Amino acid sequence: MSPLGMVAIASVAVTALIIARTPRRQTIANRALSDSADTENVDFLPEVEKSALGRKRWAALVAGVLAYVCLSVVGSGQWISFGAAALAAAIVNQLESILFVKRQVRYESQLAEALDLVVGALRAGVGIVDALSAGTSRVANPLRSLLLDIVERLRIGDDPIDALTSLGRRVPLETYRLTSLTLGASWEGGGGYADALSGVGRTTRERLALRRRLNAQSVEARVSVFVLLIVTWGLLAVAYLRDPIQADVFLTSTMGEAIVAMVLLLQALGLIWIDSMVRIEP
Repeated sequence: MSPLGMVAIASVAVTALIIARTPRRQTIANRALSDSADTENVDFLPEVEKSALGRKRWAALVAGVLAYVCLSVVGSGQWISFGAAALAAAIVNQLESILFVKRQVRYESQLAEALDLVVGALRAGVGIVDALSAGTSRVANPLRSLLLDIVERLRIGDDPIDALTSLGRRVPLETYRLTSLTLGASWEGGGGYADALSGVGRTTRERLALRRRLNAQSVEARVSVFVLLIVTWGLLAVAYLRDPIQADVFLTSTMGEAIVAMVLLLQALGLIWIDSMVRIEP
């Protein structure tokens, strides 16, 4: 491989790594909570749940490298391959961001439903352990397994404060942290779970409704960007079908390759820019 190709691959890798290592407030808070926990408690957490909401930003790096390798194999120019790799990484990053938001909504929806069940059981006169157990009756995984684990820890005599507050360490969402703090404070205060958790449930539903409205608004911006991408490359496909000889001459020339590569790079930067603009935390 020529030095230019090696530089292009390195540039794609660096670009994808920058995307993958973009700091997030949730990630920083999650690490801070994990570092503050005891080593034994961290080891006790199931490995699947610790990474349930982890960002899979490595997918952008993989997509970029694969796109560059595939286009290089079929004989595309190195700069076109580099631009296409950057665009592929940006598209995969957008899709991963959308899926991550959907996972967040699913977690918060389950928490709101579970809190309603727990509050109902508490007002019926049962204890907090039995109420948490009742909260798992109609809640699906992954929250069901988290609540069952807390119940088991309480029943075997584990530290109740650490068991109740472990929910916020496992799921790095504000509503889960608020629920954990409320459970821990109510345990130390000697009661008052129903009223406190009822307020947390209302807050969770309000945040969930706000998140869904924000997601609906961001979908319009994302769809418009993808429509522009499709139109751009649709026009290129039409031009190629009408006059494939001239299109081949243009794509194989130095100027044509540079123009196409620049268009690809600008589209990749546009996708990253749009993703940063529409990503709003409630």
